[in-house]
Amino acid sequence: MQSARPAVRGLQAPEIMRFLPGLKVSVVLAVFFASGISFLLPRVIDSRVKASAAYVWDLPLETGDRSDWKSSVTRDKGAFLADRAAYEHMAAHLHTGVDLQSGRTPKPAEPVYAAAKGKVYDVKIQGAGTRVTIAHLLPTGEIVYSSYIHIADVRVKRGMRVDVSTLIGRTFNRQELKKYGAYYDHLHFQLHRRAFVPSDTISLKTAGEVTERFYDPAVFFENYPKEGDLNWLKWLEKRQVPFRQFLWLIF
Repeated sequence: MQSARPAVRGLQAPEIMRFLPGLKVSVVLAVFFASGISFLLPRVIDSRVKASAAYVWDLPLETGDRSDWKSSVTRDKGAFLADRAAYEHMAAHLHTGVDLQSGRTPKPAEPVYAAAKGKVYDVKIQGAGTRVTIAHLLPTGEIVYSSYIHIADVRVKRGMRVDVSTLIGRTFNRQELKKYGAYYDHLHFQLHRRAFVPSDTISLKTAGEVTERFYDPAVFFENYPKEGDLNWLKWLEKRQVPFRQFLWLIF
């Protein structure tokens, strides 16, 4: 007569302990939990990386064709690396972004959109210098930060997920331009490389310093990576991307 063998399937933790003598229930549960996490987590991260990567970049202003950088207007004084004279509480420095307009004649209160898929990293409400900053994961594993300055009526907050259709605010209206100054009739747009350091915007004095920490937006829009292998394990192993920032951005 064949001896009966206990069925393991469907057993609760206290019952299964009969087959694992000497181990505590907490240890068994921890092993089961860790096994499940090690199996599922890489697949979850794969999915989140694919969903988070910024493959498409558009102009943050409505120009008629947001995919075409040349449809926007940047004055010479508002160009990347243009000289900025000292004024008020700021020392002389170089321009770290571009001053964008949707046309030759500035339009007050124009809508401002996110330039690419990403996650709102910082919102600073401070009058004429009100700023929204968005973190973006490039398909090559680099994190860049787009900042939108001189805006009002901010519609986003830290942690929100955005894409090119997300309205984040608007340029100043006539009343605000009268209050702050007509020279704020544009959107200051800049792209921080790898790290967001707000003080860099008004403190860098050499072209080398600026190009090390910022992308020229016009050049970036022409050459941004449109594909990548999304090998996040390789990114982390090579320290291409800070681990904590990476997790925050994709989740």
